[in-house]
Amino acid sequence: GRKVYALSLGENSELTLAPSATSPIRATLPIDDTDFKETIGAAYDAWTTQMVAKARARHEHQIAQRDRIARLEASGDISALEGAGDRPVQEEDGKVPLMLESMFNGDVTEISPEIIEEWGPIVQEEIDGEPYWTATVSYSAMTLFGKIQSEAQALMRHGKVRKWIYTGSGEVVP
Repeated sequence: GRKVYALSLGENSELTLAPSATSPIRATLPIDDTDFKETIGAAYDAWTTQMVAKARARHEHQIAQRDRIARLEASGDISALEGAGDRPVQEEDGKVPLMLESMFNGDVTEISPEIIEEWGPIVQEEIDGEPYWTATVSYSAMTLFGKIQSEAQALMRHGKVRKWIYTGSGEVVP
């Protein structure tokens, strides 16, 4: 019934626990003899609710950006779109060599070419007031809860991937 800190998960699904994060006192229990899964599950559910709200807001922002870009292109005033440099190359199978290079250089560790299930189109967006070429990748990420479907977006400008973000939350992908 006491609150403890889970420090690690060892072989045979045993948790190493301590009364505080820095305590030298340790105990080991099977994970099923604790409420760890329920506690993490509840925290994950709360996080998911928050991420869904962020994803909805981001999706609405992306729609507004695409509408704005379409209006600019239709009017012939593309000067606001020129700050991202040349459009990156996208191969017939959807792969974007610039994004692959970024993965191979270690700019992102959660995503590798072999786990990508789908490549999205390259589009131009304004994010945080800056123009970027963006493209998404869909993949399965391994988590404590098993594999989950994920989607990330590369923000590209002037021939470089500037950063990778999760499309739902906008957080940086490790």
